[in-house]
Amino acid sequence: MSPDDTGARQRAGSNRRAGIGQRDYVALAALTSLGLLIYRDLVLGGRVLTSFDALVYFYPNIEFSVRSLLSGRLPLWNPYLFTGVPFLANSQAGVLYPFNWPFWLLSPPTGYTLNAFAHALFAAAGGYVAGRTILGIRAVPAAAGAAAFAFGGFFTAQIGHLNQLQAAAWLPWLTALAWRSVHGERLRWPAVTGIALAMQVLAGHSQVVYLTCALLAIVWVAGSVEILRPACRIGARAAISVTAQLVGRAAVIGTLALGIAATQLLPTLELTREGIRSQGLTFRDAAAFSLPPWDALVTLLPTIDGPRVSSEWVGYVGVTGLLLAAFALCCGARRSVLPALVATGGLLLAFGQYLPTYQPLFDFVPGFALYRVPARWLLLYTAGAAALVGLGLDRLGQCGAVPERPRLPTIARVGIVSLAGVGALGVAESARRSLAALGIDPPLPGPWSAALWAVAGATALALVARAYSWAGRAQPDTEGRVAVARVALFGLLACELAIGASRLDVARGNLFAAAATVPESAKYLASAPGPQRVLSFSDNAFERGDVEQLRARYASVLTADELRELSIALKYGETLTPNLPLRYGIQSLDGYDGGLLPLTTYAGVKSLFPLEGEDVSDGRLRLRLVRPPNPDLLAWLSVSHVLMDRRRDIWHDGVYFDTAFDRDVNAGDSIALSVPGTKATAVGVVAFSESPAESALVDIRVTDTHGTESTCRAAVDPRPILGAGDAWPEPRPSDARWCALPNPGPVARIELGATDHRIIIRSVSLAGPPDEINQVVPIQTRLKLVYLGDVKIYEQTSSVSRAWLPTRVTLAASDADALALMQARGFDGRREAVVVASDWGDGPLSEGTEPASATVTLYEPERVQISVNAPEPRLLVVTDSWYPGWQATVNGAPARIVRVDHAFRGVLVPAGDSTVEMVYRPSAFYSGAAISALALAAAIGLIILAGRRKSPVLE
Repeated sequence: MSPDDTGARQRAGSNRRAGIGQRDYVALAALTSLGLLIYRDLVLGGRVLTSFDALVYFYPNIEFSVRSLLSGRLPLWNPYLFTGVPFLANSQAGVLYPFNWPFWLLSPPTGYTLNAFAHALFAAAGGYVAGRTILGIRAVPAAAGAAAFAFGGFFTAQIGHLNQLQAAAWLPWLTALAWRSVHGERLRWPAVTGIALAMQVLAGHSQVVYLTCALLAIVWVAGSVEILRPACRIGARAAISVTAQLVGRAAVIGTLALGIAATQLLPTLELTREGIRSQGLTFRDAAAFSLPPWDALVTLLPTIDGPRVSSEWVGYVGVTGLLLAAFALCCGARRSVLPALVATGGLLLAFGQYLPTYQPLFDFVPGFALYRVPARWLLLYTAGAAALVGLGLDRLGQCGAVPERPRLPTIARVGIVSLAGVGALGVAESARRSLAALGIDPPLPGPWSAALWAVAGATALALVARAYSWAGRAQPDTEGRVAVARVALFGLLACELAIGASRLDVARGNLFAAAATVPESAKYLASAPGPQRVLSFSDNAFERGDVEQLRARYASVLTADELRELSIALKYGETLTPNLPLRYGIQSLDGYDGGLLPLTTYAGVKSLFPLEGEDVSDGRLRLRLVRPPNPDLLAWLSVSHVLMDRRRDIWHDGVYFDTAFDRDVNAGDSIALSVPGTKATAVGVVAFSESPAESALVDIRVTDTHGTESTCRAAVDPRPILGAGDAWPEPRPSDARWCALPNPGPVARIELGATDHRIIIRSVSLAGPPDEINQVVPIQTRLKLVYLGDVKIYEQTSSVSRAWLPTRVTLAASDADALALMQARGFDGRREAVVVASDWGDGPLSEGTEPASATVTLYEPERVQISVNAPEPRLLVVTDSWYPGWQATVNGAPARIVRVDHAFRGVLVPAGDSTVEMVYRPSAFYSGAAISALALAAAIGLIILAGRRKSPVLE
């Protein structure tokens, strides 16, 4: 062991015994100030985060959690997304994470911001404590390492993923606690570590927990080797005793962590079996978001201009940080070996599919096949690099004496540096051309980023070189000079981290109104009666009607980019982008998750829709819809409203054409449209023909309220189908065809016919007199336009119910056969129910022809009551997700819930009047709560009792 390592060990021990001193307070204050500088817009400026995941995922989760708790219940079930899903069981919701609760007293955007900031400071404090107690470094170097971790690229870029940031904040604390558990004299440290690990689990990002456990295993093995060496010199018995204690302590940590978190883990494991991850991930899915090696430059260094990269591909610790890390390695201290191995391993694994060994790791190493985004291994790279930053700064002035040497002239030194810079640029340009030849366009930094790197690198290199030159000189003020250099380097690193963060979401906050405004479309839908669903699909590419008013109102306080982001955030709300319906209390057929949800059964329901494009596993049905679904399918799924944008609608001569739907008219056939006596001077028709011929015609016959008819004929443009699902090209204003009425007046009926070729009617509108409003004529009679703003909302004209009694039950051999029956043409879910034979059992099939009724009398998230009247025994079907934990009673007697139509709940009811109640009581949660209570009590007891007792061997 080198003298420097011995001194570090002695300082680590004295740091632990001395407690917090004045220098520690100053260092922690400096870290807090840096945090305020980086988070200033969000914490001090009154701005809120409007990034996609924060706005449409985390804010709704917080809102729903708070709303549920204020109503006196735990948010166990979420009926507002998909067709109903578990809520608390989805660990990403963070319902049981106690450090979320204080921030839930605030509005979701404000609480989210302060929660993220608090955890950034918590991570910084943990990194500082780890540096002081494990690495044994001085206060300023420990603060530098903590800053590189907590305010570096990886951690700061994850502000849009609160649960990931929260879980990552526990990593330095757990590392320090694990080290103390190995080396500490008191047996209470394993109990404290177990509690801390349970808190990380409850934060709700299992992949970060997995990465943390990988690091803890490395730290534990390294610490155990260090402990076992002297024990082996004592004898085999001592070595066996120490090994047993180390294994026992590891077992205590794991057992307590699993036990305390059981109330979350058991429901989550149950959800894992029913969710989209139940079959595991393919290698393609698991390797998604691997860090491309050609992006490494803009990943590992901060950028302030040039192309942006994904937040998952940000992992800088600054140019200053990298130079300090390199200095730590060059100085040769043994303490730098382990952090270097961690950083190198984390970076290599972040390359994912670009790493030749990643496929074998996926195939054989537990855990690799469970998670996507290999780039998240950058967490371990950041942890290792941050430790090296602290070690490098601590080693200044300690690398041995530097003898006086003749100095080169200044011009010669400048020339050498210039030649080295030109050479580096030449190598970079050669690499860029090689990649371009392969069709790869690597992102290159902009000029300001390059300038930042050059200035920071040159300044840091000069400071390091100057401090190195002082090493070993017997001058009274040498240590003081080195200390000043350390402070200067810390300041340089802090400035670089703050400048780098200026391009991340943490510096792109927006007005509170962007996240808090309830759109008019949501207000309208929230007022609709009954537990019905809405289906929204929009690509959000439309421009809001009030965009000019927004610019005029906020031009003085928002930049052009911020105004654009404000408009996007408001559009998310207007179009009910998943999961915003959860926030507004509106039930949606769609949803967004990407973790364990949606349920696998929901994927089967999605297959019934006319979809296009690649499957999106995280839900988001809207992304694959190319046209409004069949109204019968929507009614079966209890969808009463459809929301769409107006981007594809057209205006012609001041008349609006709604092109949301289409009607096929075969050659020689016609369709009739009813009009409620609207005055008109002309009829406009937008139609296409799939025939390439120019002779496709549409006959237009208009009948007024007096019975007078007017006829005309118009040519139809040939427009070929673009893809699956009858995806026609977008209509153009020039596609409108007009039929002027010789006798303008109130129109009662319009008949449209095809002559020689099949035509597709996209829209019909009436142009009225100057003093009258133009009128859209509905071509889809099942869906009525009821709201028109920046978006449009249609309502089912027929009644929609959440529960019904089909007249026939069909048994299928398997889930695949059940889906095939449901996908067959002519399937009517209101009349026929499909049940897998193994789920049905041996009971008689439920069939009937007499009228029956089912009325939902109470609908709460975890409780549903239905009043049923059936002339004979029938199957009651509720279009809410079947899931373990739902229990049913019929007239107070327990009844079995059957999975119906692949995804929904069914209960057999007797003839006559019945009251059916379904209640969600997940046994996994209640069993887990009991285990957690016992484990927490055991941990507290161990801390109290073990605090008085030392380990006899590990002293």
